Amino acid sequence: MNNRLKIVVIFFLFIAGTKSYAQSKLNLEALIALAVKQDFSVQLIEQELNKAQIEQKITRSSILPTVSFNNWNGYYDGRYYDPLKNDFFYNPTMVGNMGLTSTWGIYNGGYRNTKLSIDRISINIQYLNLEKKKREISREVINLYSAIVQANNLIDIYQKKIALYASETARIKELYVLEKVTAVDTSVVALTRIDAEDKQLQLKYKLELDLHQLGLLTNENLLLSDIESNPEFTFEQLDLNESQYSIYDDTTALKNSSISYRIKSLEIEKARYSTELQKSQFKPSVKFEAGLNTGYSSNLRNEAANINSEGKYVFLKQFESNRYNSTSLNIYIPVFDRRNKLLERQNRVGENMAKIEEAQTGRKIFIKYSLAKKELRVKYKKLKISQVQVTEINKLLINYKERFALGRLRVNDLLMANEKLIEGEINYSNNYFEFYKALKTFELDYTGNLSF
Repeated sequence: MNNRLKIVVIFFLFIAGTKSYAQSKLNLEALIALAVKQDFSVQLIEQELNKAQIEQKITRSSILPTVSFNNWNGYYDGRYYDPLKNDFFYNPTMVGNMGLTSTWGIYNGGYRNTKLSIDRISINIQYLNLEKKKREISREVINLYSAIVQANNLIDIYQKKIALYASETARIKELYVLEKVTAVDTSVVALTRIDAEDKQLQLKYKLELDLHQLGLLTNENLLLSDIESNPEFTFEQLDLNESQYSIYDDTTALKNSSISYRIKSLEIEKARYSTELQKSQFKPSVKFEAGLNTGYSSNLRNEAANINSEGKYVFLKQFESNRYNSTSLNIYIPVFDRRNKLLERQNRVGENMAKIEEAQTGRKIFIKYSLAKKELRVKYKKLKISQVQVTEINKLLINYKERFALGRLRVNDLLMANEKLIEGEINYSNNYFEFYKALKTFELDYTGNLSF
């Protein structure tokens, strides 16, 4: 292999390794997908959905005629009384019958169509239950993901504070030796550094615990390096007055966006159809039946033997001579059934209860949405204020550094400015991720989309 070919191979291996590394990074959407895939509750609901779909197929298949084959054989043994001879005789008998029977329900009082409507609603409810469970898992992942990236961000900020006070500790010690500061000043600086180290250590423990919990949720052995770096957005990307955040001011649109409310609405419709299903039991039904049967009895053996003196195919001859067909059109008209009447009344009560629950759910949803939207706007304002504070402190720090370089500012004042900047960054980080978590939860619950 010449040198040029080696260079090309190494280049492509580097590109492939880079792509593999990039693909290993998991963002919020990928983590949600993994958690949903591994959740057993989701798998159970999917089976319930499959069960509801099969139930619908069963109801549809009831419109087709049924065909059944029957075959039975019997042996009778015992004494018989002949009234003409006034005598008992012993006559063991073998009997048998076989045939095909077909039944077709032409009309059943609207039961089939009503049942199909109930099956359709049951399928839609299971779809919504599946989506509801996925959203619950998504909220849990959002909380853990936000906590992990927030802790990681704060650990870096506290590292800056630790480094700042570590250098300050060395300077104070020199001043203490020169008797320009007291032991109290030395202790204050040391305690501040120790406090920052303690808070950083707590954040590391929390990060480790949240990362482990997220790994259990996704069934992955996650490392911090496996997760995408801090989510970033600018204020220009986000406008809380956009339609996706304000369209739900209309109460009806808000309720329609909620899975819980839609489930309750479907349950009302299902209860109404259940009442209709019960009422169909009072309506006439029509059924068509047809059959082809044949049978034999050993009592006819002697007659068959006259036809075939060798005694062969005796029962077969009897089958040929004992075949019969049957057709019937059956009409059923219910006259009285107290139990069905009571069941109908019971279903109407269930329908009324479902309506009350729907109204209650709608009210809870509206209150929750109103508070969530207000909370989102408040956190958005706090985030912008904290960003402005960091910007202004940065400007002040630049000014302090220039003045310190010219000998017009004491080192303690510069230290205080650095301290304020670090505290401002911590405050901004907390507000940033609090808003990020609230934003993602709001989008998940009321828009169904996760932006940036």
